Amino acid sequence: MKEVALTLRRLAPLLLFGIILAACARSVPAPIDYRITAVIERALRDDATRRAGLSQRQAIRELGDGPIYTVRSGDTLGAIADRYGVSANDIIRLNGIGDPDRIFVGQALMLPDSARVQVAFAEPRTSRPAVTVDESVIPKDSAPAPAQQARVPATPPPTRQASRAPIDPPFQASGAQFDWPVRGRILQTFGPQGSGRINDGINIAADNGAPVRASADGEVIYVGEEVKNLGNLLLIRHAQGWITAYAHTDAVAVRRGEQVRQGQTIARAGRTNGDAGQVHFQLRRGTEPVDPLTRLPKQAG
Repeated sequence: MKEVALTLRRLAPLLLFGIILAACARSVPAPIDYRITAVIERALRDDATRRAGLSQRQAIRELGDGPIYTVRSGDTLGAIADRYGVSANDIIRLNGIGDPDRIFVGQALMLPDSARVQVAFAEPRTSRPAVTVDESVIPKDSAPAPAQQARVPATPPPTRQASRAPIDPPFQASGAQFDWPVRGRILQTFGPQGSGRINDGINIAADNGAPVRASADGEVIYVGEEVKNLGNLLLIRHAQGWITAYAHTDAVAVRRGEQVRQGQTIARAGRTNGDAGQVHFQLRRGTEPVDPLTRLPKQAG
């Protein structure tokens, strides 16, 4: 028994040291490679496709699906729009055109209901590109009378160039001003973490269940948990090409496509792999990581 007691007394300091190390390990999470660029790129592509589809459907509801125009050599959207007395932007919206400078011969373009179909039958009097219309979609009684043709101006107005404005402008924030998603001490800073690990954001201490708030006005473009070690991940698109990311969250309160306001609760702080309560936060300009501490207001104290 004396030998056992002696052995225990010798082991006690080692056991105590081990307990201290374990406690420290729980209070400061082990470095994780917080790189989610591929997820952000895919979310941005999916969001652009979704918004283009929504914009096109909305345009059809607003403008109607009118006559069909077949693109010929030398055509431009601006010239087509002028010929039919419609807006080039309306043609872009109706057809979901991403690049107004890239239309191709033989392409079928839907025109608004308000298009002046009769001018398609007039003989061209200038060097303007010829136009054709799929006559199968035009009622037989819509053919113009000679008097109507005579009213076609001999000198057409200058061609308007198609606008490069986005099909569906991004949800506009009040400005590129960001706020903290949660308040707490910084557990991990931006940048290299050792052993080849990279943190593209910051990790903020938070009580389990604490509200996680939108850093700025924007639109949710991703909600999922496919990235290992991040738990629930949310991505919000803001004005001027900014993206914010929120991870280690629980009880997500928003859905993809939902517009949110700065300070709105979007989730609750959670835990991942037994780490201490925290929220991982990233700020990006496009897909390029930016240190959030350079854009967030300083915390009091």
